[in-house]
Amino acid sequence: MPRDWLRELLGVFPSNSLDASEFEVIPPDALPPTERRLLDHDQHMTVTLEAHHGAAVHLNVIEVHREGNEYARRLTLSAGPDGPIILAGIMCFNLEYCGDDVRRRILEANTPLGRILIEHGVMRRIQTEAFLRIPIDSAFCRLFGLTDSAPPGATHAGATHAHGRLAIIFCNTLPAVELLEVVPPAV
Repeated sequence: MPRDWLRELLGVFPSNSLDASEFEVIPPDALPPTERRLLDHDQHMTVTLEAHHGAAVHLNVIEVHREGNEYARRLTLSAGPDGPIILAGIMCFNLEYCGDDVRRRILEANTPLGRILIEHGVMRRIQTEAFLRIPIDSAFCRLFGLTDSAPPGATHAGATHAHGRLAIIFCNTLPAVELLEVVPPAV
């Protein structure tokens, strides 16, 4: 059930007081066109966002939780080193499903996960489990700065929602990563 899974992901960082009830599960055809191109695919978000924004994606790790082989981080991605936030999310990775080099690079927290998996030739498959609509004034969007992510001179043109997805990345056929990925309204 997507809502239970969402509650679990949000619960990894309990100090945030994020509420799964702020998220609405929607069908892919309810996504606005730009958000659908950014979310409804089976590619790495890193590659999709770089192609869309024409800039390298930069990782900002906000908070980390680690327990044994379970590694989670709350993060944002930006377009370029000083660019706007183009994705906010939570990633939970089972580190036992990757080699030492990949594990080391993930724990360094300098490079987006998709780039690491691509560079290390990890066989991967991405499976979207649910698409989401989140009010732009929700605690999640405020917490990640999505309401302030428009580039200088641009606005979200009165947008009322951000959109996201819940997905699993299978590494070498194993369900290694659980993802909550949210993009701000198209600018």
